[in-house]
Amino acid sequence: MDFWEKGNSILSREQTVYVIFAADVDFDDLVEIVAPFKTGCFKDRQMAESDRKEKRKWTTIVIISSSLKNSELAIALENQSHKVRYSETVEDGSILFSLSGVAFLLMDVKECLMSTEEVFMAKIEKFINVHQNSFLVLSAALHGPEEWKLMFRIQQRFLGGNLKILPVHNTVNAINLMCTIAKTTSKLHRDSLCYRMIAAKAYVIEQSPVWKTLQKIKLSTE
Repeated sequence: MDFWEKGNSILSREQTVYVIFAADVDFDDLVEIVAPFKTGCFKDRQMAESDRKEKRKWTTIVIISSSLKNSELAIALENQSHKVRYSETVEDGSILFSLSGVAFLLMDVKECLMSTEEVFMAKIEKFINVHQNSFLVLSAALHGPEEWKLMFRIQQRFLGGNLKILPVHNTVNAINLMCTIAKTTSKLHRDSLCYRMIAAKAYVIEQSPVWKTLQKIKLSTE
């Protein structure tokens, strides 16, 4: 009886089964081993540990421009237990999540409308040239026709580039969006999500009547 037959035999009798693998098992090999079993019934030690870590409050290192020191945004990030570091070398208004590889440039729509287009466009261009995965966070209490026209002009200017625009209304809105993006691009969350998608795909295939029919007529999906 091979590993998978033995596993299915145990699963048919027990509701929950845990398998302990050696700590040096490669993640890709681990996913390949675990994926054929039903989601939620078969957990390995490393994935269980990953789930426990995810349930803890997520914190990370955030590098913020010195121009934002003592701002509402910086204080809010510190209150969330993030390790906030201030830098004078980054662009004014920058918020960098270094462990996730994402960068945000916070700009106030009113200030943009009051200044010349060349000034804020040059600032945005400098920012995206430095940071590959970049987001422009445009803050306004209300995003009306003028605000949307501004966003449209920025999109036209940097069309085809790596800039993404996030319209926000307040500091809480901005922090929630930035932290959500940073968390989903962090390695731990990315690995966990990858595992869950593979396991879900395996479960769907296992339960699919089409797949069962193909198995009966001995056709390979590949």
